[in-house]
Amino acid sequence: MGRVLAGPMRRGEPLTDARLLHSLRLPTGTVATPVRIADADVAGLVSPGSTIGVLVAWESQPAQLVADDVMVITVPKPTDDHNALLVLATTPDQAGRLAAAQASGRLSITIKPPADHLTPS
Repeated sequence: MGRVLAGPMRRGEPLTDARLLHSLRLPTGTVATPVRIADADVAGLVSPGSTIGVLVAWESQPAQLVADDVMVITVPKPTDDHNALLVLATTPDQAGRLAAAQASGRLSITIKPPADHLTPS
């Protein structure tokens, strides 16, 4: 009772406790920061708990990293095909940079692999 799916499920897929989040608490020192990324299809590549970087691009300038190593809290269902909303756990400083970036540029993301999938070089 009161638990949330960790990500999308297919019809008929068995529901187990491994597919449920125990809590939506933000990590200490973070705030929930909603951001809109330019490509709605990209939102389907991340789920709650994913770690991402957020880039901003302005017309005819190279993209710049605005926030790195931020956790996705939730991915609301897209309302159109043009952009997608992600809610991220960020520091207050990152939240300010993200707000400024999305006011004047287009946001995109980089997706980091889970720590248990990294291999030593």
